[in-house]
Amino acid sequence: MNEKYINAVLDYFNSLKIKSRIIIGFAVVIFLLLIFSLLIIWTINSLSKAQKLTEYSLRAVNNLRMARLNEKDFFDTKDLKFAQKNKKNMMLFNENLKKLINIDKKKEFESKINILLKLGEYYSENFNKIIVLMKKKGLNKNQGIFEEVKKYYSIIETKITQPELLLSFAKLDKYFSIYLQNKNQTMINLFSLESQNFEELLKKYKYDENFYNEFNYYKNDFYGILSFDNQIDGAIEEFVSYINRIEPEIENYTIYINNLVNFAKIRGFIISILMILLLISMVIVVSVITTKGITKPINTISYSTHSIKGVTANLSKIVEKNVGQSLVLIKNIEKVNNLIDNQSNCLGESSQYIIDFTNNLKEIAEIAHNKKKNLEIITDKVHNSKEQIEKLVKFVKMIKENSSIMLETATIISKVADQTKVLAVNSGIEASNAGDYGRVLKIVAKEIKNLSEKTSQNANYISENINKNLRLIENSANQGDYILQNFLNLVIEIENTAISTVEIINKIETISNNTNFVMNYIKNLINITDTVRNSSNHIKTMANGINDNILKLIDVKSDTNEAVNNIIEGINQLTDTDEKRA
Repeated sequence: MNEKYINAVLDYFNSLKIKSRIIIGFAVVIFLLLIFSLLIIWTINSLSKAQKLTEYSLRAVNNLRMARLNEKDFFDTKDLKFAQKNKKNMMLFNENLKKLINIDKKKEFESKINILLKLGEYYSENFNKIIVLMKKKGLNKNQGIFEEVKKYYSIIETKITQPELLLSFAKLDKYFSIYLQNKNQTMINLFSLESQNFEELLKKYKYDENFYNEFNYYKNDFYGILSFDNQIDGAIEEFVSYINRIEPEIENYTIYINNLVNFAKIRGFIISILMILLLISMVIVVSVITTKGITKPINTISYSTHSIKGVTANLSKIVEKNVGQSLVLIKNIEKVNNLIDNQSNCLGESSQYIIDFTNNLKEIAEIAHNKKKNLEIITDKVHNSKEQIEKLVKFVKMIKENSSIMLETATIISKVADQTKVLAVNSGIEASNAGDYGRVLKIVAKEIKNLSEKTSQNANYISENINKNLRLIENSANQGDYILQNFLNLVIEIENTAISTVEIINKIETISNNTNFVMNYIKNLINITDTVRNSSNHIKTMANGINDNILKLIDVKSDTNEAVNNIIEGINQLTDTDEKRA
């Protein structure tokens, strides 16, 4: 009796031990699942953060790249539209950088962003400063100081009539034009010297004070342009220094972001793998520990119910076979649906990429159209320059002719000096013959002789200088003809280049117009994909109906298993009754 009681107590404690193992095992599994879920959420947040950093960084870099392109277009065309686009892109650049600071609060990252923000601010300030100075100076010949220069040039040109003044004013305009073309500093000194000469000629021909004031306005405008050029050069030098600083910073920032994102991805991947391995290991360990204590009672029950399993064996095989086939069918349908969804997503992404490509192509077409206008302007300027060079060559030839006339004049002066010298010698002879009465005449003859010698020397000196100038002028004329011929060849090349560029621009506009047909074809393909998806969903619904019918068969199997469980429970009750009786 005591032995049976002790065995009953031991069986009771064994059952409690088994139940406690099961409860502890499931508690450990649930705890691990909770930790695994938290780590998955943390990993997803890290990857999302890395994705946002990459997205806003790419936006900021693209904004800066577009701003640099707008800056180049502004300096090439002097069009304020590109300056406005540059300003807009720099604002977007700053906004995206500020969004990056809100995403990641690390000090190192925030320091890099603040450096880029400060450099971007300096870049914008200097670029705006250059724009203001260029607007004051004049973006073209009809704005700013250039408009005043044009005004006073016309007034002065209409009022002067003397050849000397016209020649001097032509030199001033020449020095002015050469300086504007290539910023030659030598022209500044030449302009100043010729301005003094022009003012002396004004005094010589007794022009009124109003004309003096108009010339001073013209001269001051020239020096005003010099002042603006110096300010613009200084601003551009500072502007370039900030550009040279911001480019390496952008490159370093890009490397830093890539390393940060790659580290986040690798870390998330490694943590996920480790957690999956840990979870699998713990599940295996818990399963082994839990099932170790359950194995013995289950084997006993299995032995007791072995004879009952034969009744449900055939039904189980049939149901399992149908369930397997149904699951295979549903999985295949799900694979088809997934493929259709992937195709639809790919089409959507492709459609978006093509839309972006179309928009970019339209922008390129618009820019190309503007470049076409710029080519026309350049062609007109080249033709105008050709006319100016031809005028310059003619002007040099006229100077050569005038120099020849001056040489003849110097020769005549030299001959007159020789004749005067002969006359002085004859006068000296006559004075000697006259004795005391010819003393005064002798002095006069001596002075005339000295004067004729000085005149002859000066005439020879003038002739030598005129010959030197004449040789220089001949060289200038030859160089002018050579330059004119090369410039005419350059004009032909520029015209050929302009024709080729216009053909390329027309091709781009044709491609831009044809993109609408491509978009229509893609829309039709998307509609067909939607139709296929709907048909697939209908098939899936039918398969689910079949699966429901099979589940009903599973319920029949469950009822059979329930009956078996009832039998086992009855066996346990009989066992408990026997133990109580004992």
